[in-house]
Amino acid sequence: MRTKVKDARQYGTLMGVVTAVNGGIAGIDAFAGGFLASTFGFRSIFWVIAVSGVIAVVLVNRFVPDSKPSQGVRMDWWGVLALAFTILFLQTAVNELGKGASSNGLLVLGLLIGAGASAAVFWKIEGAVRQPLATPALMKKRSTWAMLLTTTLTMTGVFATVNGVLMSLAQNPDVGFGLKADMASLLLLTPYALLGWAMGLSLAGWRPLWAT
Repeated sequence: MRTKVKDARQYGTLMGVVTAVNGGIAGIDAFAGGFLASTFGFRSIFWVIAVSGVIAVVLVNRFVPDSKPSQGVRMDWWGVLALAFTILFLQTAVNELGKGASSNGLLVLGLLIGAGASAAVFWKIEGAVRQPLATPALMKKRSTWAMLLTTTLTMTGVFATVNGVLMSLAQNPDVGFGLKADMASLLLLTPYALLGWAMGLSLAGWRPLWAT
């Protein structure tokens, strides 16, 4: 959209739509996830996501026009692969740590070592290719990490609190409220998804009435 949409107001509106949809499609995804978990089990959520992802790839390939920021630019697929492995190892390590006392310390250590090795490979690739995802010079700037870390820490804090601790407490029958997954998601996840939808379409997407 950045390269194709020239009108600033139209671009803002379209970005607001993208933001709103990414925030949860007005809470539909939160309620649907709870319904699937209560009716078919938590594994059904994975399969719905997998099938939806495949359908999305097919539809994008079929109907979305290709756009490039400039001619002659090639995708840094080796950098993407190294970065993907870095994130995969880190996320798996965090998931293992989430098991608490029953977590496998050696597995966590191995995953962290793998993440560090993948990150080092990513750094080397970005310094060697002609068209990198992010140059080492860019990654050395404090301003780059300030934005990324602020976003990452803010979002992980929100998701850990609401999607993790709060949802776990709401469904716990012993120390919590003993709610089913569908009711817990309806009461706790859908409201702030609706708020994200409204904010994305209003403040983020449309020019305020008082602006000149």
